[in-house]
Amino acid sequence: MEAHKQTEKQEAGATWQPEIKGKIIDFLWHLKKEGYSKKTIEVYGERLSQLAKSCNVLNPEEVKKFIAEKETWNSINCGRSRKTHPIRL
Repeated sequence: MEAHKQTEKQEAGATWQPEIKGKIIDFLWHLKKEGYSKKTIEVYGERLSQLAKSCNVLNPEEVKKFIAEKETWNSINCGRSRKTHPIRL
């Protein structure tokens, strides 16, 4: 079971590099053009980067599953992380 989770994490990390990173940067640039504060953009970037290291952020169902199964997040953090995903990639 643990080996399966490790494999999934490695697969998610494999997609992290160019494609995901570029889409996160594009999204953060979109936020800047829309007038979001610097702090908001930083928080969104941090949260998306954290998610991208753990799951495929291009798959909304996978993100929802990861957030739902993450035991160490409290409801406040979980809610904040959900706000970072409504991206239209």
